Amino acid sequence: MTATITIDALAIPDALDSPDAADFARVVQIRNAYLEQSLETDVMEVDAQEVLVGMHDQAWSHKRRYVARLDGEIVAEAAMEWEATIPTNVTWLGGGVLPGYRNQGVGTKLFDHMEALARASGRPVIQGGAIHANIATGEPLASPTGFGTVPADDPGVRFLRKRWYTLEQVYRISVLDLPVLSATLAVHREAAEAKAGTEYRVHTWIGPTPKRWLDDIALLSTRMATDAPSAGLEIDEDVWDAARIRAQEARAARAGRVHFTAAVEHLPTGQLVAFNGVLVPDNRQRPVQQGPTLALKEHRGHRLGMLVKVANIQQLAEHSPESSLIITGRRSDRESGQIIRDEASWQGPTLLCRPVRRRNRTGRPAPGRHVSLYSVPCCQRRHRSSVIRAGSAVTPCSRKYVTTLRMSRSSRNCASGLSHGFTACGKSIRTGCPFQ
Repeated sequence: MTATITIDALAIPDALDSPDAADFARVVQIRNAYLEQSLETDVMEVDAQEVLVGMHDQAWSHKRRYVARLDGEIVAEAAMEWEATIPTNVTWLGGGVLPGYRNQGVGTKLFDHMEALARASGRPVIQGGAIHANIATGEPLASPTGFGTVPADDPGVRFLRKRWYTLEQVYRISVLDLPVLSATLAVHREAAEAKAGTEYRVHTWIGPTPKRWLDDIALLSTRMATDAPSAGLEIDEDVWDAARIRAQEARAARAGRVHFTAAVEHLPTGQLVAFNGVLVPDNRQRPVQQGPTLALKEHRGHRLGMLVKVANIQQLAEHSPESSLIITGRRSDRESGQIIRDEASWQGPTLLCRPVRRRNRTGRPAPGRHVSLYSVPCCQRRHRSSVIRAGSAVTPCSRKYVTTLRMSRSSRNCASGLSHGFTACGKSIRTGCPFQ
């Protein structure tokens, strides 16, 4: 007997104890299950309350979730998101299928449904991403930026290329084991301060941003979209103001997290010109999530990125000594000497990190594996009389990973893109071949 696959919109409950919350809780379980299966570790697990808080916040981005049922049972989930405050061509998609239900047409049908919704929405650029293990075997697929590769035989890569998606940008997920020796942090802070010189001063705080710095943090958050490299992706300017900063802080509190922030003031102007944030869960045994890090373009070359990261790790050590891990993501778009490579070295402005490693059957990290993120736009394909161009990648600051597809009226060839990517600003992440 042929199984029946149906696609439905997910009802978002008012609270987790609402009578209609069971499907929502199931979706969060599915998301955690396929992440853990892909990474063979639960470091990226989220709880249902965190996801629910994000879904309730629709002020700056619209969010929808959908489920695929196999003979009535929810076995896959997908999310759609787009900007709420400005006109946009971009729809962000992400999702995944429970490992035991893949290769049965469930992911294909769900992905088809999400793409059709995006194309019909008036936002025909679909962008997205996923997480996979970057195994050093088989043919590598190089990023067009010239930095980073993904394995061409990865199930997720194969799935996307069959749908005419092309790699655009590669991200890397790493973790920083805590605590870091205070002497090590002091050495790197002194070196960064020496490079920065006397015109810069570090400020740190926990929780809400001090009123005097609200507008500066809003500007830095806005510049995350315009200053960070995005390869061939279509990235909207994501405008922040003081009200949005306060709303973000309140949302984090409702989700059981608190912001730890380090920022650098340019003394001649009195303006903050660099910042780093981490989200610390109320349950201090859970991993800390790396947030945004940015030095304004006009102030780069002074190691301000390193300075704010080290200052925030020092603040974390003082006020949350029980925290044992920071998860961070980084584009593979710098020279190899600046990319995190191993457990024992600091590379350029990055953290002292090691790759997130899959675990083998003994429970120990398997050698030679780490998690990469990548984005994907465009291969050529004729689609009636329309051009479907696509590009995908991870957003510079804060999105679920997603796929991008661009349509324009023309008789040219078409391209589309999906990206596998990680973002470190408090939104959810997907893995594996979400729809394999």
